[in-house]
Amino acid sequence: MKQSIIVADTLEVPKYRKKSKAKGLPRADHKHLYETVLLTKRYNGTDFKTGRPRITEHQLPTKLCTICGRIDYVDRDPKYYVSKQIADMPIIVHEKVLSDEALKLPQWVADDFFDKFARRINE
Repeated sequence: MKQSIIVADTLEVPKYRKKSKAKGLPRADHKHLYETVLLTKRYNGTDFKTGRPRITEHQLPTKLCTICGRIDYVDRDPKYYVSKQIADMPIIVHEKVLSDEALKLPQWVADDFFDKFARRINE
């Protein structure tokens, strides 16, 4: 009996721990100069039918800083897209495709789909 009392007396009460603050992206040491470019984003995933790894690439016009490569947002300007009719369907279906003007933009690539920064493709 005395042993159980001693053990109960030596237990420490856990102290309150503050949650650490999430750290965001570091501050840039320059003024960002955003320009519209054609960004290729790669997504490393798994094919659901076969279970094999596959790489999917998406090309989209994007605003990004030409100094550091920080991605700002996807440019939804209609001049970069063309509506294309798909003839194989029994009903009229339209698909958005990149226009010739979008394909003439400077080429950049993000190695992962969720990256915040991109790099210029060597020309």
